[in-house]
Amino acid sequence: MRIIAPTLDIDDIATAKLISNTIKNLQGRENPYLILEANNLTYAQTVWLGSGWELEYQTGSIDQHFRSLSLLSTKEVTDALTAYLSLQENWHNGLEFEVKDIRGTSGKLGYKLGKLLGKLFRASET
Repeated sequence: MRIIAPTLDIDDIATAKLISNTIKNLQGRENPYLILEANNLTYAQTVWLGSGWELEYQTGSIDQHFRSLSLLSTKEVTDALTAYLSLQENWHNGLEFEVKDIRGTSGKLGYKLGKLLGKLFRASET
């Protein structure tokens, strides 16, 4: 599984320690998101929204894309993504999610656009 956080120039094999450090280092940054990618259609991702983390995940199809109902604490999102990394079936146990429709034009491109914007942002810093 890969961890991708373009703002921090991270695209590497995911580890629990790297997830934890990345989440801590994203707060207060521009484009503060990370993706934990199993493959192009199966992943979990989170973004810092200033007062907490929104967590989303997708399971093999854009029709199976979900978003957390409430913002999560740093500990909650770290614990969830670490459990996701270790392939625990109940990795999101205790968290509430709703289906997020990403079938529209912008939604279908969202994941890839996020990766592209991250690369462009990194390039503009050099």
